Amino acid sequence: MIAAGGGPEEVRVKFAMRMGMTVRLWKATTDQLAKAAGYEGCSLIPLYHLAMTPAGLTQVELSRRMNISESSVVRILRPLLDRQLVSRTRMIGDGRARLIKLEARGADAIEAFEPRAAALRARLLDGISEGDIELATSILTIVTERLSEFGEAELSPD
Repeated sequence: MIAAGGGPEEVRVKFAMRMGMTVRLWKATTDQLAKAAGYEGCSLIPLYHLAMTPAGLTQVELSRRMNISESSVVRILRPLLDRQLVSRTRMIGDGRARLIKLEARGADAIEAFEPRAAALRARLLDGISEGDIELATSILTIVTERLSEFGEAELSPD
């Protein structure tokens, strides 16, 4: 049982609860921002990953970078493909693999959306030092990497 009193386990529980709440609120807020920018039903996160990799990413690589399943990537990509923000083509030499690339319309979408996203980040992170943001990013990176190592068997009840 978790007892009040500020011990190490209570601090860890509060961290886990706060992280879950923050992720949900951040996603909901950015989804509303995307909707206001005319991208309702679209996750723009893949566009950012693809913009950082001009040669494109396979669906497997994109799913790993986003830390989601390949089937989730396919579902998230569908509206982006429909709007011609990204393209998906078979890889030469491996007909099973699909290369996802950012299209010009996708680059334009990021360019149009980024000032809104930057303003949101500025508002949310106002007063927090760059060092603290870097530290939080390092902590979240470590936690994300550790979470991605878990398999279903490890999390199943005995």
